[in-house]
Amino acid sequence: MKRTWKALVGVISAAAMAVAGLMGVGTAVADTTAGEATDSTVTINGVKGESYGAYELMTASIGSNDAIVYTVSDSYRDVLKAGMAAVTGEDESGATDAEIIETLGALKDSSKIQTFANAAYKKIKAADIPTNTAESANDSGTATFPSLPQGYYLFASQSEKVAQGHTATLAMLGTAGRDQELTLKADSVTLTKKVKDSDSSTGALSDWQDAADYAEGESIPFKLVGTVPDKIDAYDTYKYVFHDTESQGLKYEDGTVSVKVFNGATVDPASYKVASTENGFTVSFADLKTAKDTDGNVLTLSGDTQIEVDYSAKLTSDAVEGSTGNPNTAYLEFSNDPYNTGLTGQTPPDKVTVFTYGLKVTKTDGKNPLKGAGFTLYKVADGTDATDTATGTKVGDEQVNTESNTFAFERLDAGTYKLVESTVPAGYNKADDMTFTINATYDTVSDDPQLKTLTTDKTAFAADLTTGIISTEVVDTTGSLLPSTGGMGTTLLYVGGGILVVAAGVYFGLRRRKASKN
Repeated sequence: MKRTWKALVGVISAAAMAVAGLMGVGTAVADTTAGEATDSTVTINGVKGESYGAYELMTASIGSNDAIVYTVSDSYRDVLKAGMAAVTGEDESGATDAEIIETLGALKDSSKIQTFANAAYKKIKAADIPTNTAESANDSGTATFPSLPQGYYLFASQSEKVAQGHTATLAMLGTAGRDQELTLKADSVTLTKKVKDSDSSTGALSDWQDAADYAEGESIPFKLVGTVPDKIDAYDTYKYVFHDTESQGLKYEDGTVSVKVFNGATVDPASYKVASTENGFTVSFADLKTAKDTDGNVLTLSGDTQIEVDYSAKLTSDAVEGSTGNPNTAYLEFSNDPYNTGLTGQTPPDKVTVFTYGLKVTKTDGKNPLKGAGFTLYKVADGTDATDTATGTKVGDEQVNTESNTFAFERLDAGTYKLVESTVPAGYNKADDMTFTINATYDTVSDDPQLKTLTTDKTAFAADLTTGIISTEVVDTTGSLLPSTGGMGTTLLYVGGGILVVAAGVYFGLRRRKASKN
């Protein structure tokens, strides 16, 4: 299963108007003969629940020749110089207002506009400059600024209201005498969790999926796959943490974690930290941007990069049988604001579920409960002779019960089994061995995988989907294995006995005759 979030980071410029309005302006001082431009309505198509602030970097008016004249706002002069320096790569602390406007007006490349805006906003945050005005997005994710004075603005998500699973959004826009609408480009970050099923009769593993079934003590392979935002370059450092949470029936196996770039290089274990938690573990990158592979090369990160965590866990004696299953969830914590170091967001949790089942045996004499029996359960390997008691793997020790007539073999997976009465109550005959197969189906692609069916191949066994219990009754009979009095067998015994008597008479008669002759 796969969950996607809009992890929005970067710069969106209403390029044509913003740049056209700045090009050719040779002064940072407004023409005193200029007319006043009317206010504009700016609509941002963003994210539900977020708040967006507007920073008026420059004011604007209409000159006598209908040209837009921009004037640098005193509060943002150093902010604009920081953006200019990021683009030119030089110290621009001494730049004039005219040079600032000329540099900004000449920007054509979207990546350079982004670089300018990133540096400018970082300076705003460092100087703790408040917004001129802010608006919150409605249920449709739309934020409307109804009457902004004409100017050149930087719009940014307000850190305290960045929606869960999203990163900060940044845009620059010149209102240029008319209403404007911004549709923010979505950048996706995902976390996917998967599990592999194992056919315990053959040992074959399935593809990665959302559910599996296992027996107690078996190792279960899991995988986490996370992505990074397209605009990861906007971050100075990038915190990236996998959080894995296990139910009581699953236990992470220490030392089994390995990390790699999906279908690529293995990540050097020195680049991350694995830590056990009360009910799971974490894999933490303090700064993913400095992580290296095992050859010592710094990872190349982009929107196409996937970071994969492989590990295993065991099914424990606390595992829950039946349709409730044993869920395992994970989420990804990641830096979500390149302008406020240390702030993080997280993805919604993704879940897989491991199912397991039980066998309940009731012992009777056909009418009443029968104590004192013992049973051994074997797992029969695929293609072997199920009629051979020695064939297969013993599932735990023999269970002998002198106090009750019930036996429970717990936390089994699907497959073929053989139930053997290995201790027979005194005075009773041993029951025949019983071979049966547990069959189960469950969702393999689902946000919330469910156990769908639980059956066996023998009518003597009943299955309960909710509890996961397979139940059967084993009957022992009393008396001799020889035929009873009055039957044909008795006649045969009489005939056999008569033959022996006749033979004995003949023998002794011959001996007597031989003796008399002598």
